[in-house]
Amino acid sequence: MAKNIIFYFSGTGNSLRAAQVIAGGLGDCEVAHINRLIALPAGCGRVGFTFPHYALGAPDLVRRRLEAMDATASRNTYFFAVETCGGFPGNCLAQVRDILKTKGAALQYGAAVMMPANNVVNYDMKDNSPEAAAAADAALRRIAGEVAAGVRNKIPRTKYIEALIYRRFMASYPKKGLGFHADENCTGCGQCETVCPQKLPIMALMRQAAEMFE
Repeated sequence: MAKNIIFYFSGTGNSLRAAQVIAGGLGDCEVAHINRLIALPAGCGRVGFTFPHYALGAPDLVRRRLEAMDATASRNTYFFAVETCGGFPGNCLAQVRDILKTKGAALQYGAAVMMPANNVVNYDMKDNSPEAAAAADAALRRIAGEVAAGVRNKIPRTKYIEALIYRRFMASYPKKGLGFHADENCTGCGQCETVCPQKLPIMALMRQAAEMFE
């Protein structure tokens, strides 16, 4: 068993990248999809969570997995969370803190990282995305160093206006990606299928659809 483990949720790859960079900085670290979060393993030095904010809060799947997890064997573990965002932070860190508290555990470290806004379903990527990605990697390496050193910081308080927005929009947010489709610019690399949080066979479905109209 790895000394450290990071559970990630990633819709477009940013939070997976965050988990990989931090894991590389920690060493002896397993990176696992949030779907594998059932019971926290005993004996881990550090357990982390990386995910984006959806409507200023944690994705529904992340919140449900955290609420259902068994933390009995890991209550004294060093927990950390990293929220990725394209604009400004939401309530993710406060949500993780509050859920862990109900488990008798504590979130010792939290950080938000600005990453390239790459939700191509809703908007185009910006021209400065390569520079933004490099800056994000630098921030993630710094975070990895702080986590490795056992740094503890103050988790932001819950922002109640943002909490209201979250409750309002989360009912419809899971359906936002249903309009995703590929056009003539698709190279068929399959990356969208690789990082899909629901593990949907996107490329296979696209090929079947294309064959129907040949």
